[in-house]
Amino acid sequence: MARQIFKYELIQNSGKILVLYGSKILHVGEQNKKLFIWAEHNTLQKAWTNLSYRLISTGQSFDFDINGWYFFKTVQPSNGLVWHLFIKWE
Repeated sequence: MARQIFKYELIQNSGKILVLYGSKILHVGEQNKKLFIWAEHNTLQKAWTNLSYRLISTGQSFDFDINGWYFFKTVQPSNGLVWHLFIKWE
C-alpha cells in the first residue's frame, strides 16, 4: 500500500477539503502564520470524499448542529487566538 502525507490550508473558518477516501487526519497546526491540516492518504485509492471542517474560537458563539461533527483538536497559533477544530466526513 503506497501512502503519502499531504497538507491542506484552512483558508476560512469553515469549508470543505477534497481528500482521498479513507484518509487519516494526522495534525492541525500553524506554518508560516497559516493554519493547515496534515492527512495521510493511500495513494492507490481512487475514490474521493469531502472533509468538512469548522474552526470555532474560544468564546465564539456558533449555531451549527454539532451532532455528526467530531472534535479533532485545539490549536493555538502565534497570533494568540485559540481555535477548536471540528470535522465531518461526507
